[in-house]
Amino acid sequence: MDVGVNYKNNDFVEKVMSDTKGRGADVVVDSIAGKDLTRSIQSLAYGGRVITEFWGAGLGLRAPDGRKRL
Repeated sequence: MDVGVNYKNNDFVEKVMSDTKGRGADVVVDSIAGKDLTRSIQSLAYGGRVITEFWGAGLGLRAPDGRKRL
């Protein structure tokens, strides 16, 4: 099932769990990261994957090569 959820208007973990009858998502594409990364992980099915496009947003994390992420 392919479902897009607007995280600003919905509790996306609740929506994913509801739409998958409690199973969770096989794949979550997370373009925000930061504090919502934990919520993305919570919405996964067992063995699911999170694809994050912008990790470290606002967290001061660094890339493996030492460059600071914005």
